[in-house]
Amino acid sequence: FLIPPDLESFRFLAERGSVVDFKACPYLEQDVLAWKQRIDAVIGGDLAGLPGRSFDLVPLIANKYDRRSYTELRACSKYYSASYILTRVKFPNKSIYNNKHYCVYKII
Repeated sequence: FLIPPDLESFRFLAERGSVVDFKACPYLEQDVLAWKQRIDAVIGGDLAGLPGRSFDLVPLIANKYDRRSYTELRACSKYYSASYILTRVKFPNKSIYNNKHYCVYKII
């Protein structure tokens, strides 16, 4: 799943994997670099360029993810082999599930 990176509990509650989330930052240097690359790809920009530190960034990264187009999210999900996209934004594309908070799109 490609998810908004601020949804830290998604993996636990859905029992599904995700491309990346902000809270699941690894400890080893090479893993931290790969995590940052994934965050950058998902939000469509450089995490280091955002104002603030640590968890002050959560609303900013959520906003950047929510402003991405379906085409951008689809390309990112294909790059990371994610079969589904979870968004808070309703796109014109047909979702396979939606409620008042989220929409899920299957990537074919």
